[in-house]
Amino acid sequence: MLIHNWTPLPPLPLRRDEASGTTESLYHYALRMSDTCGISIHLLASILKNEAGEPGSRQSARYMSSWTGPRSHYRWLMEALMKLTGQPDLFRGTFHNVAGVLGRQGLSTRDGREHQRRWCPRCYLEWNEGTSFEPLHLAFSQLSTCPTHGVLLEGRCSQCGAAQSFLRSYASRRNCQACRCPLGHSGEWRELEAFPRWVDGVLRRFGCYVSALDDPIPEMRIEVFMAGLHKRILSGERLPPAVRGYLWNRVESRRRHNALPTLTQYLNLCAFQGCEIGDILERPEEVSSAFLFDRADGFTQVPLRRRDIQGNLAMIGSCMDRLCSDAEVLPPLALLCREFGVWADVVREHYPDLHHRYRSRYLAQNGEFSRTHVKRALERALQVVKMNECASGRERQKDIALQVMQVVQVAPELALQCAKSITVMREFSKRIPSTRVDFPFNLQGMDAWQSGK
Repeated sequence: MLIHNWTPLPPLPLRRDEASGTTESLYHYALRMSDTCGISIHLLASILKNEAGEPGSRQSARYMSSWTGPRSHYRWLMEALMKLTGQPDLFRGTFHNVAGVLGRQGLSTRDGREHQRRWCPRCYLEWNEGTSFEPLHLAFSQLSTCPTHGVLLEGRCSQCGAAQSFLRSYASRRNCQACRCPLGHSGEWRELEAFPRWVDGVLRRFGCYVSALDDPIPEMRIEVFMAGLHKRILSGERLPPAVRGYLWNRVESRRRHNALPTLTQYLNLCAFQGCEIGDILERPEEVSSAFLFDRADGFTQVPLRRRDIQGNLAMIGSCMDRLCSDAEVLPPLALLCREFGVWADVVREHYPDLHHRYRSRYLAQNGEFSRTHVKRALERALQVVKMNECASGRERQKDIALQVMQVVQVAPELALQCAKSITVMREFSKRIPSTRVDFPFNLQGMDAWQSGK
């Protein structure tokens, strides 16, 4: 007998809040789906990979950006989910329709936020199993407040201060992974300064814009916008040196390397042009044109400057050298880069010899199958250490090893070696100086358009 409208996976609809215009992220949708089916999100990712005919490990679908984009492998997860659930609009919970105009690395500040998830405490406090969701807006690392309640987003438990991993199931993610206390409470409302408040507004509207798009934005729109900026620079328009240099770098990066702007770069361009990100993508020629009135005096610096990572590079270099000299088990370089907040290619360029020595030792220490188990043991050890930062890592290495063996099937000696390596890594990563972003530029030049937003 033919059963109409039958789907292999439950046909759960993507959730949306009409009042705030927010849409559930595909990552949270996948968490709900895995909870409904009684499986882990890792197993769900494996099912979707088999459906899409894609090889690879489950590790490639463990973070929010792996499901929402603009990373390249989000697409087959999204398409397989749409096929198996019969829900054609799941793309609205991703950055699919702007993936062609937004750099792949554009949503993360690479300061660890992607691996220490953030949430709205008020949303968790008022959670309704039938309607509540975590919105796509939470993918924006620059966002300060909840788009629904306006309270500050949080990244640590208000009771014990522990950071929360993305690797938490739908049922457990609203309780602290360390002390088990609820993460939901009334939250803190604070009047933001002018520029962070403007950033929040732009990101809220951009998130709603992305979810409402029916078709992908063509890459040619960026070409038109950059061409307009290039024309202004060549015409001799009076621009502050910092802004002129920034615009020139963006134009040249696009022309020479076909680079797409990151979200931070879009924000910088919007701040100077007095527009929205959606304006750049919808009306690129008009938005890139010169101002009717001179606004150059109000912009003495680029608002969101490139993060200073010299401290991060110094610490990861010292850590790699120590691990190569003393550790019996080396963590994968990707884990180190994530913990120290730098990209692997930057480390390779900064420490070519050390990078080669470290990578050679890592590849030689075990076979591919063993490396997978070692990586899981290292990840678990890091999770345990972060949940109990107040205790001394050296004194707790045996306890860390025991907790690792409860989750990962490895020998006691190997678990202890992993605990020692992670202790060394945390010892160096905690020395990284603060990378808090300030906005030391003249806000007077923004007054004319800021009052109208």
